[in-house]
Amino acid sequence: MEKRLRDLDTELNILGARLLVRNTFSNKNCSGIIAIYTLLTHRKRGSILSIVSRKLVGSSVLILLSVGLAAAFLMLWPRSVSLILAGTSLLCDFGALLFLCRAARWEYALQVQRVIFLASGCFGLAFAGLAWKYHHTARAFSSASLIALAMLCFGALAAFLILRSSEERKRVSSPD
Repeated sequence: MEKRLRDLDTELNILGARLLVRNTFSNKNCSGIIAIYTLLTHRKRGSILSIVSRKLVGSSVLILLSVGLAAAFLMLWPRSVSLILAGTSLLCDFGALLFLCRAARWEYALQVQRVIFLASGCFGLAFAGLAWKYHHTARAFSSASLIALAMLCFGALAAFLILRSSEERKRVSSPD
């Protein structure tokens, strides 16, 4: 009976959340009171889960935006504005790749740069082909295709400059 009268304090660490469970037993009814304090009240600074989730928010937002723009592209396909939406969707994908590269500590920067250049080159050729095909019959469609091509070129150039500046920063900060 005396074992039930004592307080039992236990701390549990589950996936970065610290739980404090307190069981208090009374003599008559043996009712338990459980107090749970989650990560919001007893938060450790520098938790790995919070750092990763903060870094993936930007890429998740850009991917969702890209999916929305791709859906708008499919709904508006015969119109010339759909090509600009497709180019913007690709730029959002490139930005998401850059955010993911940043979350991975720039270890895959060269591969991300190659993927962005390859994708922008392939889609750029497709947009240039559409512009050439419709330059006499549908001038608005041709102009929108050239605008999307220019957006992809600027996106590839921005990716090159961002990744290049990060490599230079890494070279300067690392002692040789």
